Amino acid sequence: MKKYFYSATMLLLIIAFAIPQIFAGYSWKEIEISRVLNSNIFVTENEDKYRIIGIFPNDEFSTDKREVCHASSNSREIKNLLLNNEILYAADEKVKNALHLKIEKEYVTEIILRKGWAKMSNDEVSSYFSARFKKAQEFAKREKVGIWAPCFLDINRARIRGKFGGRMRKFKKENLQFLGEVAVGEVAEVLLGNEFRLKNGPIVKLQGVVIPQENNQASSCFIENSRNYLENLILGKKVRIEQSLNSREITDYKLVRNVYLVGKRKLRGVSINKKMIRDGFGKFSRTTLSPDLDKSGLEKVQREVYANPRGAWAICAREILNTDFSNPAKKEIREIDESCPIKGNISGTKKSPIKTYHTFLSGWYERIKPEQCFETEEEANFAGFRKIK
Repeated sequence: MKKYFYSATMLLLIIAFAIPQIFAGYSWKEIEISRVLNSNIFVTENEDKYRIIGIFPNDEFSTDKREVCHASSNSREIKNLLLNNEILYAADEKVKNALHLKIEKEYVTEIILRKGWAKMSNDEVSSYFSARFKKAQEFAKREKVGIWAPCFLDINRARIRGKFGGRMRKFKKENLQFLGEVAVGEVAEVLLGNEFRLKNGPIVKLQGVVIPQENNQASSCFIENSRNYLENLILGKKVRIEQSLNSREITDYKLVRNVYLVGKRKLRGVSINKKMIRDGFGKFSRTTLSPDLDKSGLEKVQREVYANPRGAWAICAREILNTDFSNPAKKEIREIDESCPIKGNISGTKKSPIKTYHTFLSGWYERIKPEQCFETEEEANFAGFRKIK
C-alpha cells in the first residue's frame, strides 16, 4: 500500500512540475530586437513586428489618470528591459503575431506585470502562463508599484497649488499699489533690455518686447547693449505702467505692462515699448501682443528696423560680420523681404524632414527660396524650425 502511495505521490509531483515546464519551456530560441515601438510592440532585426503576449500597451490618452501619469516612464522601462538584455522567445499557437519573451529564467511579461509597468491583457494563453501573470499583477497591485502607484501629480497637487497659490497671494499683497490698470513708480534697477524693477515694487516686463537670448556672441552683444540703452532711458526716473487689454497681467511673478516715461510734453509720456523696438534695442514679439500695442504699429516698426538695422541690430551684426552695414558687399545680407521676413526651408526626406529658417543676418537669406514664411522667429520655432546663423 505504501509502495502505491509513494508511486502516486511521485506521479503527482511529475505532473505538477515537469509537465508545465515542458509546455511552458520548449522551443525557446534567441531573438534580436532592433527597435521597441511602444510598451508591447517590438521589431526584430529582420524587420518583423511582434507583440508581447500578456500585456496591454500603455495608453497615454486613457481615462485612467494613473495610467496616463505613468505611461511614459513605464514604456521607457520596458524599452530598456528589451534592448539591454539577451532575449529568448517562444510562440503560442493560441495568440497570433505575438510571442512569449524570456530573460534567462524569467518571463518578460511576468517581470513587466510584477513591476507594474503595464496591465495584463486577456490573451488566451495556457492556464500555466495565465496563473503566473495574474499572480505577478496582484503583487504589483498589492505593493502599489508602477501603474498601480498614485500619480505624483495627484499626491502633490494640493501641496503645489497651496505653495504657488500662497506665493501669488503674497506677491499681490506686497505689490497692491502697482496692480491697477494704471500705476506710477520709480525705476530702481534695470535687469534686461525689457525688464526693470520698481522702487519698493515688482519687476515689470515690457509688453510685446523680447530680447534675443540664444547664448551666442550676437545675443550676448544684444543683451548688453539693450540693457545699457534702457538703463540710460529710465533708471532713477518715474514711469507710468498700464495694463493692456486682454493681456496676461502677471507672468513669472512679473507685471507685463505698457510703459511710458512720464514727461511734461506728452500727457501719456513716451512709449518705452515702442522706443526700444524703433531704436533697434528690442525685438517685437507677437506672442505677447495686445490689441492696443497692435494699434501702435510695433510690427511695422520692427520690419522697418530689419530693413534698416540700427541700435543693437546694427552694432551686434557688425560685430559678428566684422564689417559695417555701409559696405556694399554686405548690403544684400540685411535686405528684408517684407512678404517673408523669416524664410523657412525644408530639406531631408519625408520621413525625416530637416526644418530650418533664415533671418536677414544669415548669409543664405537672399539665396533661399522659402517653402514657408514667418513673421517672427517665435512663430518659426513653434512650427518646429531651427535657426541657421
